[in-house]
Amino acid sequence: MAEIYKTLEDVKRVITLGKSESVLNVFIDSYLSGIASEPYRQAEEEYATLKAQEDQPDVEALRDPDTGEVVTEGYSPNSIRDARVAELEAEFPYLATEDQTRPDLIVDVAAWKIAHYAELRRPRYPNPEDYLDAWVKGDTEAMEEYRAKCLEVKALFPKE
Repeated sequence: MAEIYKTLEDVKRVITLGKSESVLNVFIDSYLSGIASEPYRQAEEEYATLKAQEDQPDVEALRDPDTGEVVTEGYSPNSIRDARVAELEAEFPYLATEDQTRPDLIVDVAAWKIAHYAELRRPRYPNPEDYLDAWVKGDTEAMEEYRAKCLEVKALFPKE
């Protein structure tokens, strides 16, 4: 079954909609998990392709590009493919197991939020026109309300 992860656009939409922090965290976790799992997905796809071709000699891989002749001296027809399978199994040991269960992926939502605090804050800030309107009118209460909303956003998404 194919895994479905959130995209960066999904995360940005949740930010813009002002969803709760718990919803935002779920979307960020899914997005980061998708990024972290991509090398595994690619390796699994390549591994499956190579294993499916195991009984078919890879003669084309042994063809000399200059002469077009098949060079088999020192190679078995599957040696290049076997070497790549061994490389994949060394880098992703779970591929060589019977159930091929991926290791648990560890993603750091909190670190991502700190690194992207500006993107998280931007849609949550109140409209600057509200502050300018309050300033023109001399409405210190509205100006203080605007300031309080800004500080609330900064507290919700800290730089550090």
